[in-house]
Amino acid sequence: MPDCLLGVDVGTLGTKTVVFDAEGHLLGSSSREYGIEIPRPAWAEQDPETWWRAVVETVRVALQKAGVSPGDVRGIGLSVLTPALVPVDRMGRALRRAILMIDQRAVREAGWIEKQIGADRLFEVTGNRAASGAYSAPGMLWIRREEPRVFEETFRFLHADGYIVHRMTGEFSMDYTQASASLLFETGGRKTWSGELCAELGIPPEKLPEVHPSWEVVGELVPEAAGELGLPPGVPVVAGANDTACACVGTGVVEADMTLLSVGTTVTLSHVTDESAFDVRLVNRAHAVPDRWIIMGAMSTPGAAYRWLRDHLYSPGQEGAADAGATYSLMDSEAEESPPGANGLIFLPYLSGERTPIWNPHARGLLFGLTLSHTRADILRAFLEGGAYCVRDNLEVLRSRGLKVEEVRIGGGGAKSRLWRQIMADVLGVPLSLPRVTEAAALGAAILAGTGAKVYGDPASAARRLVEVRRAERPRELHRRYEGYYWLFKKLYDRVRECYEDLRRLEG
Repeated sequence: MPDCLLGVDVGTLGTKTVVFDAEGHLLGSSSREYGIEIPRPAWAEQDPETWWRAVVETVRVALQKAGVSPGDVRGIGLSVLTPALVPVDRMGRALRRAILMIDQRAVREAGWIEKQIGADRLFEVTGNRAASGAYSAPGMLWIRREEPRVFEETFRFLHADGYIVHRMTGEFSMDYTQASASLLFETGGRKTWSGELCAELGIPPEKLPEVHPSWEVVGELVPEAAGELGLPPGVPVVAGANDTACACVGTGVVEADMTLLSVGTTVTLSHVTDESAFDVRLVNRAHAVPDRWIIMGAMSTPGAAYRWLRDHLYSPGQEGAADAGATYSLMDSEAEESPPGANGLIFLPYLSGERTPIWNPHARGLLFGLTLSHTRADILRAFLEGGAYCVRDNLEVLRSRGLKVEEVRIGGGGAKSRLWRQIMADVLGVPLSLPRVTEAAALGAAILAGTGAKVYGDPASAARRLVEVRRAERPRELHRRYEGYYWLFKKLYDRVRECYEDLRRLEG
């Protein structure tokens, strides 16, 4: 059996492990779903042990399905949700549940950071703005204020890939793409922790892990982890990367002016640059390949909203659906019964605040135009179209910079939906190209693993060689019809923005 690589994609609502051969062919895969803990409105947490159990289960099953020998695995790469803040002790044990990127508890801390550092200086150093959830420093400060014992006992503040890498290797680490989501990292400069920012915010730099390029081997699989995973000790483990950066690698979006739409629990629109020319309206990160950065629209819950519909209106095993994937297919089939525009129903998919481009932690979901004549099919289609309007909102930011986006590659679990792909193309007005391997983030993680294991020379050239792209959907004449709905979508948000503030005050 030829050498193979493991790409482990730890997402917000599930983990998938995929076994690839050195030519990027999928040999076997396994996935496991889990949920989010919502202890209070607009909070979002997960137990890191849930990730690890999912990694163990999916690695074992994927290897079995692939029919490969554990000894054939040359390297392991990780793609993870970002950021998911995990304070750990000296043994790498989580001191509390992880605080996720859609969590809005640290709005107060984000405001203090902006006042303390200054918005302009913060952007100059980190390439980003202060915001709860989207960056982990506000979460660290929230822990310091609300859980001082946890802050004191924290040996390292890790993100999800650092936690799993530690479970695998015993090493404490963070990669460049994750560090870019901290508000403590010189993203466009030296790619190192900013001692000045740490000092001014009162975050001891010794509580931050060593940073690495995403493709760099951090350590090797230790015997205990190897036994759990069903692999031999000594397998190289690379630092890993943000799921969007991995998806860019896995779709070949590694050159300047290429764009990726990644559709999952969260939805991202990523534009690659070869210089750190950032935009404060968007999220800005280091890429998982050398000398590249990503200007990214990051939407918190369009995919999670469709999952919410699935969980509340459908049930696997019912209505002809044998499993979760079949349930989504059933939902899409029903949504197609509703015409474009969902019979005048418009959905704002802000189920846990929103990041780009509105940056409103208090935004909430809104279903507008509901009448007695509407059906479940209309609601389903409105949810899909609402996600597309959010993407269009971020595309307009890229266009306002003079960036030409003439074609977009698409990946992620939501890209499996032919209907959602077509709606996206019609709303955006640009053609979408679908790579042969739809598990783009896992393939990107595997390419990073192969680079660290010396299977490939570098991740960018490997991506260019391995990724095959076919034309998926082109925009239709419906684009003109969707224009009116998109601008009404924007007007709706502008009109209810003050109401969100009123609701926040009522909630206390």
